Amino acid sequence: MLGQGDLIQEGMITGIGRHIENQSMYEGQFLLNKRHGFGRLFWNDGTYYSGKWMNDLRNGYGKLI
Repeated sequence: MLGQGDLIQEGMITGIGRHIENQSMYEGQFLLNKRHGFGRLFWNDGTYYSGKWMNDLRNGYGKLI
């Protein structure tokens, strides 16, 4: 896992940042290392989700393209 963000407290990303894993990359808002707020998740095959997140889960309005 590679992560970077505005504010890192005890190794946790809070604010706007980026998280890269094996087959995906997330760019957007975090709260204590969880996707929270608006962000985009990109997969290696070109598919991506753009929308709202809450506690690391897609929540509310978003688009899967």
